[in-house]
Amino acid sequence: MLYDAQKVARAESLVIMVGGALSDRKIFGGTEAWGADGRVALVHYRLPGMDGLPLDHRLGIEDAAAQIRTFLAEHDRKRIRLLGYSTGGPVVLSAASKLTGDVRAAVLSPAVERAGGLATVFRGTLDILHATITSGSLNRDTVWSEYYKTLLYGQKGRVDPSKKENIRRISAKQAANIIAPDSDFQAAHTKNLSRWRIPDAMTLSDKAVRFYIGSEDPVFSRRQTQLFASRLGVVDVVEYAEQGHLLFFTCPAIFDDIAAFFEL
Repeated sequence: MLYDAQKVARAESLVIMVGGALSDRKIFGGTEAWGADGRVALVHYRLPGMDGLPLDHRLGIEDAAAQIRTFLAEHDRKRIRLLGYSTGGPVVLSAASKLTGDVRAAVLSPAVERAGGLATVFRGTLDILHATITSGSLNRDTVWSEYYKTLLYGQKGRVDPSKKENIRRISAKQAANIIAPDSDFQAAHTKNLSRWRIPDAMTLSDKAVRFYIGSEDPVFSRRQTQLFASRLGVVDVVEYAEQGHLLFFTCPAIFDDIAAFFEL
């Protein structure tokens, strides 16, 4: 994990952040202001191969949750806030379920059980095929650049004239990161998720938990997410209209909404 030990020691609240597959801590850039006055310290859980961590192991949902709980056991008098994105969602949910005290968890574009199964695979395959046809290329990076538009705003939004400038601006800013995923990275980040189910002993009944989703998310659909939330039982779902999977780019004000939920 990445954190400033002195800031953690002084802070009243700790925010533990867990990114999604193929993402680094920069996606949580909108949280930096939270720690400005020293009352809040930010802690980043690193995924294999990201943020300086070697690509020498695979992410295990329950293992990662246990590591977070071990870290937090040393800070049991702090207010604990957990923030996950996509694959990081199940990690923070599992971690939160066994924590005590003042604990809140928020998840952006949450990954669901078994990564959504065949429904997600089928939908993703169609989106990639559509991107291949639209780009007129078989070059993986070219196709991925076209698919990126769908990740931002969904299939409808990618061709919406009102989204064109935002797509251009975000794509230009993130150009260095818009490359087809390496198979080793993808396996390290998602293999365990494809088998993960909500543990029988997992309960969130005494926790404040909220999902933040885009209505047009092409990776995990609204229906999949709502079903996942209902299975967990006590999760609020906040939906952002005409948004896709990358809410931290398309709707940066979402971090203000999360800060309010976290009572920071």
